[in-house]
Amino acid sequence: MIELAYRCNLPDHAKHVYTLMQYDPTQPFAFMVDGVVIGKIDKIDGTWKQVSGKDTPQDVIADIGDFLDRRKN
Repeated sequence: MIELAYRCNLPDHAKHVYTLMQYDPTQPFAFMVDGVVIGKIDKIDGTWKQVSGKDTPQDVIADIGDFLDRRKN
């Protein structure tokens, strides 16, 4: 299991600290605020996409994905 904290500092978006969790490397990452799951994201064909949950702006999904990509390098 992986659990990470990610701070969203994008302009024009609420400043949240998201908890990102992945229970198994084959599963998508869940992203949550204050313990409430907002949705799940997965890298599909090289692009991070939301696969479930409340509609979240694509720039937020992309920023979370960039954070995850940087963590792996």
